Amino acid sequence: MDFSDIAALQVEIYHTLDQQEKLRDEFAVAKQVAEYDSDRRKIALAKCVKGSVGKSIAEKEMNARASLEYNDALGALGDAYAASQKIISRYYSLSSKLDALRSILSTQKQLASL
Repeated sequence: MDFSDIAALQVEIYHTLDQQEKLRDEFAVAKQVAEYDSDRRKIALAKCVKGSVGKSIAEKEMNARASLEYNDALGALGDAYAASQKIISRYYSLSSKLDALRSILSTQKQLASL
């Protein structure tokens, strides 16, 4: 390994940092979507229960859970959650790649100085 390899590693680190920086805003939104997913599900159910017919709360909830409106809401929420998980995974993958590249670069600098 020589100095051109070290320079190539540094370029790769800058490229990975740039990718991570571009993903930062999407990552923040994705974290919010993931963290509030259960709240959004509860709100969707509450809206459906409110418009549902039944003699008791349990019957209204059962009818709401069986409604097409609630199932559509769950589908949309599920799609949003899956998309958020992909973004979160990509961001953490880039973080791991950066850690690995920094370790390799440090090792190569040490070996080059010997």
